[in-house]
Amino acid sequence: SNLGFGSAISVLTKKVPDYELNRIYEKCNRWSAKRREEHPDEYQKWYDSHKANCKVNHTGSSQSMEPAAAKLIWSRSVEKRKLCYTTFIGDGDSKSFQQVCDLNLYNDTPVRKEECLAHVSKRLKKTLCTVKKNTKNHAYIQHKLAEPKATYISSNYSTAILQHKGQSPAAIAEGLNIFLSHASGTHEHCPTNTWCQWRQTCTSSKQPLTALTNFTQLDIDKTKEAFHTYATEEFCSHLTLGMTQNANESLHNIIWNFCPKAKYISPQSLAISTA
Repeated sequence: SNLGFGSAISVLTKKVPDYELNRIYEKCNRWSAKRREEHPDEYQKWYDSHKANCKVNHTGSSQSMEPAAAKLIWSRSVEKRKLCYTTFIGDGDSKSFQQVCDLNLYNDTPVRKEECLAHVSKRLKKTLCTVKKNTKNHAYIQHKLAEPKATYISSNYSTAILQHKGQSPAAIAEGLNIFLSHASGTHEHCPTNTWCQWRQTCTSSKQPLTALTNFTQLDIDKTKEAFHTYATEEFCSHLTLGMTQNANESLHNIIWNFCPKAKYISPQSLAISTA
C-alpha cells in the first residue's frame, strides 16, 4: 500500500487524541531517481518546484508505516497534546512498541506494554491446536487438542483474565491455574461463590456437575504445557488491564468504509475520510 493511517486511542475514553497519515509514491520516486541520474541540472529545477507540493512523508516499505506513525505520534504527545502516553496496547509481534521505547520521552516514566487480550486468546487457541514435535526422537506426536476443546479453553482463559482485571499479576496467574484445574475436573481450589457451576451446585440441593470427561489425560497434559507459558506472573503482568484493540479495529473499519482498501484512493480522499 502507498497510503497508511495510524492513530492513538485513549484506553479510558476511547477518544483519538492524535493520528498520522503516511504516504509513499513509488512512481514519483522512480521518476525522480531516473531524472537525477540522466539530467541532474534539469532534475534540480524540477525538485525545487516539486518539493513544496510533494505529498511523500514516508520512505521505506509499507510494513514500516505503522512503527513510523507510532514514533511520530508519541514524539509530539507532550508538545502538541500535553499528554503522556504511558501504556501501549498491542499484539505480541508489534514492532511499534520498540520504536516508542527507543524514544525515551518521559524520563523516569517508561512506556508499559499491555497485551491485547483478544490476540493472546487466539494465540493460545492456535498453540493448543498445533501438533507438537518430540525433540528426543524427532517424531511428531500425533495428538492435538480438538478445536471445540481449544475454543473452550481459550474463551474461558479470557473470562478468567477479565474476572481478575486490575489485580496483581500473581492473582491473575493464580486464577488461571485454578481454571485449569477446574477444566480438568478438579474443583477443590475453585471459589465457592463465583463462576464454578460445580461448586455452586455442591452448595445447593442440585446434583453436582460431573467433571469434563471428554477431556482425556493427554488433553490435560497438553493444556498444562501451553499454560506454562500463558499463565506465568511475568506474562500476566502485561494483562492486568484486560484490554483489547477492538476500539482500534472499529475506527479502522469506519475509515475504510469511506475509502475501501480494494480501490485506489487519493491522499486527499484519505485525509478527508480520517479528519
